[in-house]
Amino acid sequence: MATTPESCRIPAGRLLFLDLETTGLSGGAGTIAFLAGLGRVVPGGEAEGFEIRQYLLIDYPGEDAFLDALLGALVSETVLASYNGRSFDEPLLRTRCILNRKHWPPHPHADFLPAARRLWRKRFPDCSLGTLEALMLKRQRSLDVPGARIPEIWFEYAKRGSHPLMEAVLEHNAADVESLAAIAAECARTYANPVDARDCDRTALGTLWLKLQPDTGRAVLERAFEEGEERAGWMLLRHYRRNGVWAEYRRVLSALSPGWDSWIERAKDAEHRLGDPRAALQAARSARVFAADTELREHLELRIRRLTRKTAAIRQREDRTSRPR
Repeated sequence: MATTPESCRIPAGRLLFLDLETTGLSGGAGTIAFLAGLGRVVPGGEAEGFEIRQYLLIDYPGEDAFLDALLGALVSETVLASYNGRSFDEPLLRTRCILNRKHWPPHPHADFLPAARRLWRKRFPDCSLGTLEALMLKRQRSLDVPGARIPEIWFEYAKRGSHPLMEAVLEHNAADVESLAAIAAECARTYANPVDARDCDRTALGTLWLKLQPDTGRAVLERAFEEGEERAGWMLLRHYRRNGVWAEYRRVLSALSPGWDSWIERAKDAEHRLGDPRAALQAARSARVFAADTELREHLELRIRRLTRKTAAIRQREDRTSRPR
């Protein structure tokens, strides 16, 4: 299940937030999960809370019991919530269940990484959990361990039965689960009122809503375009053109900033839809200053020559009809 506005309306109590710590990132049969953090919203009226349970694999022989504990947390109405879990965490757990002759039950899965990228990739350097935690949620971890060191810490822990940084690994995992839940809440808040959304990629948000509820999508894009997001204008333009809403198409086209694409679009519209080669020629000539390379200039000059011939032919016809008989 993709993370869409519909999936963000799932009751919070059904979501099981999952984050794994593993012995590697390859996801092959040799990779195991040794720590699982599971977070749930605990209902309680105004005192609603968030509960995190962690399951730690002490050593390799304990994997059977480790998987049983995780499977026991998956009740029938559970919707898994993760951050890239559809591509990594869940397939890894399914593989480990197969190797241990267990059945991993199918569950709906809301992966919030695609949603986060859609909303915030234009605002932040990247959409990793750590980046959004620091820059969007404004959270700073007092005690943390680099993710790259976590596998070696566990290997040493499994070998010797202890490691001075194992507690930090547990705190790292719990913090990841908390941040995942907070990011999910931000996604839900944004999707709940998309027209008034701020601090996100409103063009991407509006484009998604165009597919789900076109009226809402248009409203999001119109507001973003009014407030200076040129990409939103182009998305509206394509939408109106695809649906043949020519009055709205030309309204948006006239409001786009002058540039190569906008002048060429005007030239195409004037020539092919309005049947006005003169206006098309004027638009094509206006595009000259924006032709960035030789290939563009060559294509443009071909267009200008064709339009010049068309306008000359029109002028000749007009001259013949205007002559006295």
